Amino acid sequence: MGATSLFKGLLWILSATLSLFIAAMTVSPQEAVANIMRWLALFGLRGASGWFSAHASHKVHLSPNSIMHAMTAKCATQPCAQVAGGSASYDVPDVVLIAVTALVASLILIWIMRRRPQSLLAGMERRGF
Repeated sequence: MGATSLFKGLLWILSATLSLFIAAMTVSPQEAVANIMRWLALFGLRGASGWFSAHASHKVHLSPNSIMHAMTAKCATQPCAQVAGGSASYDVPDVVLIAVTALVASLILIWIMRRRPQSLLAGMERRGF
């Protein structure tokens, strides 16, 4: 039971760290990238620093039109070929998508590992009733 609690605690710390990372990359990506690259270089991880720089500068374009284009086999025909004016679009760095995926995975693991409630009968047997 102790190892499970320790693992859940580490998952909670990872979730909080990933949440802060996602917030930093969303609010001010240029400063966050430079700061993280400095920390990686300080720890001697120059290869990881280069990888992070490359993936932080590469962005994925998310918009209703690009999602519809990706979902349809041939988008040269009518409904998806029409461009909707004024639709919202977002450019999300690759590292943010990776962090969001890791955050969702850790929260799912925490949810799976939650303590199961004991039945009333099991509680009474343990107390000696």
